[in-house]
Amino acid sequence: HRYGGRPLPDVSIVDMRQELKDGNDLVFSRELQEAMMDTMGQAADIYVPNDEVGMKMYNYIRCSLDFDQLIYEYRSKTGARWMHVSYRADGNNRHEAWINASNASRRDRQR
Repeated sequence: HRYGGRPLPDVSIVDMRQELKDGNDLVFSRELQEAMMDTMGQAADIYVPNDEVGMKMYNYIRCSLDFDQLIYEYRSKTGARWMHVSYRADGNNRHEAWINASNASRRDRQR
């Protein structure tokens, strides 16, 4: 049960092999790309299945998209990986990017 009896969010399962066959060679499905474009002035937390995919996602967002903050986190004890991406609709995005692995941290600033 979720806090306050809130319903679970909608979830889509996308076959990335089919996306590739259909000409989408990015690490994001077309559905996720559209959803990301619709989150004006918001943030998203994205589950990352492994480090290879995580780094591809991180580098794609960092080099190709407008964002305020991009944080890729990995916890070696649990194996958990996730990405946090925020965007400011007013256009004042700072392009701050971090990679946090367990206790290590690397901060990049893209201008």
